[in-house]
Amino acid sequence: MPRTTSLSHGLVTNDEKAMAEGNAGSPYLACKRDRVLQLSDTLAKKKWIGFDLDDTLHEFRRASTAASIKVLEAIREKYGVPFATLKSQYDEILRWSFKLTQNYKMLGKKAVVITEGPQDAQEWTVENLGISPYVDYLATTNHFKISKTDGLFNRVLERIGIAPSDVAYVGDNEHRDVIPAIAEGIFSFHFAETLDCDLEACPPRISSLSQLEDLILCGEENTPQQEE
Repeated sequence: MPRTTSLSHGLVTNDEKAMAEGNAGSPYLACKRDRVLQLSDTLAKKKWIGFDLDDTLHEFRRASTAASIKVLEAIREKYGVPFATLKSQYDEILRWSFKLTQNYKMLGKKAVVITEGPQDAQEWTVENLGISPYVDYLATTNHFKISKTDGLFNRVLERIGIAPSDVAYVGDNEHRDVIPAIAEGIFSFHFAETLDCDLEACPPRISSLSQLEDLILCGEENTPQQEE
């Protein structure tokens, strides 16, 4: 079921999502407790987590700071939303990306970004998102000269020396992200901002980065600690 928002431009901020999940999401997670624990346990066993960049970690395409400002100004002119409001929402996107990757790194995990586009441009994006210290490897279609649908995932796994069972992947595009990753044996989440979270779906669907963060932290909390 598509998400709705009171704002005329149709955008829902991550803070609004978190608030909605706090109010309405908890009963859903409670009634799906077995599935939540199952997914959390799966994530806890993964040594790596992989992300698409554009529209997943990034959630909003931009080629440069100037371009992003032009896009926000175009939205402002079309929908009459104050520029400061749009800029604030964009800043929230960057904050959630930083928070998720930082927490994952603090748990001793590694992160790989597998995305499309020029290597140098995506390196610039990761740097400007503030997440470069938390990304262990960045792989792009241009660098490997192969698309996601034609074998990029397998090439990346070979390059960093891990098995498909060592990593979970999160992407927004079913055909370019999720299906090719699953075909390589990678446990995957479909990230769909405009749809409701559905952990029973195959693959599981999340609609915000905070939901993924909750699953990761829940898994770590329920992982038995080894005795010293």
